[in-house]
Parts: sequence; C-alpha cells; structure tokens
Amino acid sequence: MQNNKIKYGQYYASTEIKDLDLTEIDEIEESACASSSIEQIKGTVKNVRNFAFSVCEKLKGTIKVGGEKVGRAAFERCPMIEKVVLEEDVEYIDGWAFDECENLTQLTLPQMLKTIGEEAFHRTGIETLSIGEVGSIKENAFSECSKLKTITIQKINESIKSNAFSKCSNLKNITYNGKTLMNLNENQRFKGIDVQDDGVYIKYEENGNIATIKLPKDIPFERRDEELKMEPLKPEGEVTIDQKEVPEGMLRECKTITGVTLDSVEKIGNNAFDKCSNLKKVELAPSVRKIGRCAFQDSGIEKIDLRNTRYNSYTR
Repeated sequence: MQNNKIKYGQYYASTEIKDLDLTEIDEIEESACASSSIEQIKGTVKNVRNFAFSVCEKLKGTIKVGGEKVGRAAFERCPMIEKVVLEEDVEYIDGWAFDECENLTQLTLPQMLKTIGEEAFHRTGIETLSIGEVGSIKENAFSECSKLKTITIQKINESIKSNAFSKCSNLKNITYNGKTLMNLNENQRFKGIDVQDDGVYIKYEENGNIATIKLPKDIPFERRDEELKMEPLKPEGEVTIDQKEVPEGMLRECKTITGVTLDSVEKIGNNAFDKCSNLKKVELAPSVRKIGRCAFQDSGIEKIDLRNTRYNSYTR
C-alpha cells in the first residue's frame, strides 16, 4: 500500500498555500510546512514529524492528530490554534510539540500515553487538563500555562518531573487517581511542587506566607534534571563552554548572551541555543563533530565557520 506523504520541506516558508487537505495523507515529514502561511487543515494530521508545522502563525481552529508519535516542535509557536484533539493511537508527544500555542485552550488527550515530552504544552492557554494513564511527564511539560486551573490525572506509571506544572500561577485544583491533592481558594496561589528527602510537597502562598501540602507516597514525582542548569556559565554577554557536550536545550531562549566560544566541545545538543535572538558570534572548536537539530534556530547568528570542525551531522 502506497504511503502518501508531504515531503521534507515541501511547503517550507510557502506564502502560496492557505488550506491543506490531509484526508488522503498518511505522513507529514520533517519541516514539511514550517513557517508557511497555512490557515486551515482539513482531516487528521497523521504521523507528524519534527517541526512539520513549526511557526505557522496563521494556522487556526481545531487540529486533529493521529499516529504513534507527535514529533518534536511539530506545532511549536502556532499562536492561533484553539483546540487540539489527539486520537487514541497517539502514544508519544515529543518535546515542544505545542510550545507557545498561546490560544490553545482545549486539549483532548488519548486515555493511554507513554510520554508527554519536555515543554510539550509550555505557555499554552489550556484551562482544564485531563490526563488518563501516562508513562511519564517530562520537564516543564505544562509550565507557564497561566490560565490552567484544574488538573485531573488518572495514573502515572513511571514518573513526573516536579516542574511539569511550574509557574502555573492560577492553578487551584489537582486530582490524582480519584483523590483531591490540592483545592486552593481565591486567596491562595500555587507556587510549585518540591521534592524533598522526606517526601513531596505542594507549595502555595497565602497572605505573603508559604505553606505546604504533603503528597501521598504513591505519586512518582522526581526532581528536575539538574544537569540542564546553566550555573557554570555567565548569564549574559560572551560565554565560554569548556566541556565535551552542550546538553539539549541548555541555553534555549537565553536573550542575554551575545557570543559563544565552544572549547573542547564535541557535541551540541538539539535546540541548545534555540531562540537566543541576540547571539551574533559563535566560535566552534575543531573537536565539534555533531550539531543537533535546530541547535541555533532563531538565533541572531550572522556567520558561522564549520571548516575547521569535524562535525558530521548538522541540521538547521
């Protein structure tokens, strides 16, 4: 059976296409429609790959998605999408899949999921979140969702990162496995979830004071990944990184750095300097052999010299 697909970069940055009919399409390849002028999608988006509709700023309405996996940043920064329905065959939602879809207020998830990736729904407009059975929920998956008020989770089989709902300042209710974990009044403000040696605590503020609620032991909260912190680096100006690997997303959205010198670096992770809009200058060490996907996407780089490096896998 022939697999009908929209190919890699087929409509990338196209200003001609407005309506896209996917009723006969089985796969959307990487960056297929990224940064295009698409406004409407007819049918279900099946097997959508990395960055397929990234930065489609005019794409609006309801998006139905099917297939095993929603690719990394597949719909990142599509601010006019209002509703997303993920069909029951979806098992994985990769990182940044719907990041900064600011007007996304309604989300329907399948009853069973294996992974909700890092920042998958970061800075969306979701108001009510209902999750059935899920394997894991990664770093900042729903962070900075300022309109989120209610979370209901049936079961987490593996783990949930403690900062999955960080900076959701209007969050009032959390229910897990039929039990109410948090029910804040209008004078109380959610401040996050803290994993300590003696247990896991919900923190909230009331009248300027911080109070806590201790959670049951059966909820598998984990501390955030400490290795993603950038404490060894200067937060602004020109920075030097002297280590073998720059972790994925390490300086993502850092607006204050203007230059980077990579000494002894062999590998630059995916999205490592993504959205560093003031980053103008990059000096690569001869040891660089791999540059991850979108490592410098939407940065301010004017020129980069790869001639003296050993890199073997660069993707824009």
